[in-house]
Amino acid sequence: MLLCIGILCCNAMAFAEQSILQVVKFDDVREEFKVDKKKFVVFFTSWCGHCKDRLPAVADLVSRTKEAFYFISLDENLEYAENFLKSLKVKKGKNMKFFIFDNEDSIAKFVYQFTPTYSGSVPYLMVLDKDNVLHYEGSLSLNSITSLLGKEIGGVPK
Repeated sequence: MLLCIGILCCNAMAFAEQSILQVVKFDDVREEFKVDKKKFVVFFTSWCGHCKDRLPAVADLVSRTKEAFYFISLDENLEYAENFLKSLKVKKGKNMKFFIFDNEDSIAKFVYQFTPTYSGSVPYLMVLDKDNVLHYEGSLSLNSITSLLGKEIGGVPK
């Protein structure tokens, strides 16, 4: 009996350690965004074909930068979002955070405080300056990120 409980606990801990997706409330992210630096925010979903195609390359690219990147799942189901990231073998860099909001209201409050005209398209990129003023918004692509990052990357294929 104790052996079974020990195995179950170890498996649960291993799953928790492997998870790169953090469930957050709106207020948690609002605190996170008080940091005085430029922020790149990428919205994605588990059901989006373009997200599946672009997210691994984008995550690899941004892991080589110093800029702060926030990957935010717009999924309503944590398990779908988590399985999606695992299937893509996305690895978290030191400058990257992966969030999923605890409810739809938190998603809406977060998104619309920066861009009230957001259409809901994914994958989507927002760049906020150090004062959280929207600097760029548009489709997510390697070209858009490399041009926004400029010289910092160096030698990255476009």
